[in-house]
Amino acid sequence: MLKRGINLAQLLKLEDCISRYEADVFRYTGQYTRLKRDRWERVKTNWEDRINSTVSSRDPQEPVDDKKWWRKRSEQPEILLENFYIKADISSIEELKTQFMDEIFRFQLKWASSTLTEKSRLSHSTPSDSCLKFLLTELPDNYLLLYKPILQMKNAATQLDVILIGPDSVHCLVFIDISTDTIVTGTKGRFWSSVEAKQSQQMISPVPAIQRMNYFLDRCVNLTLLDLKVHYTLVAKEGIINNDTTPSYIKIIDQRTFKDWHLRLKRQPSPIKFKQLKAAKAIIEHGVSSSYKRPEWDSKNNWD
Repeated sequence: MLKRGINLAQLLKLEDCISRYEADVFRYTGQYTRLKRDRWERVKTNWEDRINSTVSSRDPQEPVDDKKWWRKRSEQPEILLENFYIKADISSIEELKTQFMDEIFRFQLKWASSTLTEKSRLSHSTPSDSCLKFLLTELPDNYLLLYKPILQMKNAATQLDVILIGPDSVHCLVFIDISTDTIVTGTKGRFWSSVEAKQSQQMISPVPAIQRMNYFLDRCVNLTLLDLKVHYTLVAKEGIINNDTTPSYIKIIDQRTFKDWHLRLKRQPSPIKFKQLKAAKAIIEHGVSSSYKRPEWDSKNNWD
């Protein structure tokens, strides 16, 4: 785990992208944590050394070299992590942490959309997806994330919402994007009502999205044998949701309870557990992937 204050969950599956976790979730979860921890310690140490040497010896008129100043020439390349660039004008450890987390986020997108031989095309909106970035950067390493995965359910491929696998429980989440002043009222029907600034409109009920995840886990993955609890939750970071018509197994989190809910997730003290990895493997085995061969692995020669 990283030092306290740096929270970075693991992205196992992203939509229908091919992921190296699909090849070996046990190997890559451990490798990710080690690479990230070692890289942070190296970046932080070299930044501190550079700050100290700059303060003591640099000419104020000397231009700053905005290159990978932290990389030692003797280091052997590490998978993708050698592409990190840290700005030379960072003046505080908090700024360094922020940029490091941004780089890790981009690195995770690469791992969740490629293997050594294949690659998937990311949607243009993915790098700026605030919900995805929140889940990855505001939760610790011991959470494993499947974000809007496309999974095979019997004879059909179905896109689910968010599956977050913790050490002792699985959280099936549907996020509702509304503003602070919005009040949503649920119904038993297909549509819910949404009121903002006295303007009322309809929105599609998020309950079926929860039910799809419930159906998948009940029929495709037996989490009971793994001793993992399953929580189904509708989440609105902003706004208020008033609803007493949803099934009893669905919990509602809105702006009144979001901070406490988020804090409880962050305070999960357990390390990654074997049963958690088994659950991740069982789910990701149903993943549907669309990819193409990396150019360097394509060959014009027919070896058959």
